[in-house]
Amino acid sequence: DQDGPAAAVAFETAITRDLAALDGDAVERPYLPALPASLPAEALIFEWLEFLVLQGGHESAADALDCYERVGWVGGDAAEMLGRYLAGLDDPRGDAASGLGADGHRVSLHYIARLASMT
Repeated sequence: DQDGPAAAVAFETAITRDLAALDGDAVERPYLPALPASLPAEALIFEWLEFLVLQGGHESAADALDCYERVGWVGGDAAEMLGRYLAGLDDPRGDAASGLGADGHRVSLHYIARLASMT
């Protein structure tokens, strides 16, 4: 797949640009201390959580959110609200959870950057 490396570079560039936009030259952690309060942000939050559940299952999505809090991608307030939202989502995969790979976490970082830019 020759589009793979180019797509990966483009995605990494987009993430870098979005993170740079968070706070100019000084991006501090957590990147997303609290969730933005707007309808577009809420739609993006549910899109992200649905992505996590579809990629890795409900348990893996919850584990990923815990990890993102530990590494400083999201703050405690944001993590708590994301957990509440996640608890209300159905898992169409049932027990077929497979976990999230590195690409899934990269996508999450992009969602976090987009949400942080909406605050």
